[in-house]
Amino acid sequence: RDIGNSSSSGSTWRVVPKLRDPQVEVCSGRLVSLQEVSFMTDLKLMGVMRQCMGSIHFRWFAGRSIWDFKAEGTKRLTLPPPFEFLNELLAALVSVAERTMLRGETLAVIQLIINRFKDGGDEVKPHKHRCRQVCLSLGAERELNVEGHVQLMRHGDCMPLNNETHSVPPAKSVGKPRVSVCLFYGSTKEYADVSISVNANDGWHGSSIWWEHPEDFQRPQWEHPADSRRSRTR
Repeated sequence: RDIGNSSSSGSTWRVVPKLRDPQVEVCSGRLVSLQEVSFMTDLKLMGVMRQCMGSIHFRWFAGRSIWDFKAEGTKRLTLPPPFEFLNELLAALVSVAERTMLRGETLAVIQLIINRFKDGGDEVKPHKHRCRQVCLSLGAERELNVEGHVQLMRHGDCMPLNNETHSVPPAKSVGKPRVSVCLFYGSTKEYADVSISVNANDGWHGSSIWWEHPEDFQRPQWEHPADSRRSRTR
């Protein structure tokens, strides 16, 4: 689904929480507890998970169910109804992502991908992205393999990544569901130069900067928003 940076004057769903410590250190490959660094509580996170588990918008892909929103290099990503339940969480993830930017860089959000795992049988195979990401884990504990180093992601844990190969291996002993909420981004310069992509290789899962579900391969060639302002809806 293509959203961009939706807004609505007088709306009650535009929420931009600040981090508890605006100078908190966030490094690629090092877990961060969202409950500790932001104002997202366990109660709020469980509410987001319940909404995701009940959503009809997921589609099956490569070992799990998946749902995405695309953005066009915006500094924020705000979703309209009926997806506004994600906005406070999105604002917190954006705040975490901003802490990974280098001096002089400005954040450019390109996509949000939500993965739903019904149990430990669902998985994500080894892959990488040509952009940065912050991925949040909700629900059941699952192992995350990053470049051969296995870390246990608990409810509320965030993993910042920058091009590392990573995977969520199957865990048959896990009988409870899990949701991962992954924000993909780069700098405004990288976006303008078209040097970032959620895809590891051109032409794989779409020919654009965005990951695309196989059912959505409708455009023969992607046009950068700077070259095309046509409306895109699905």
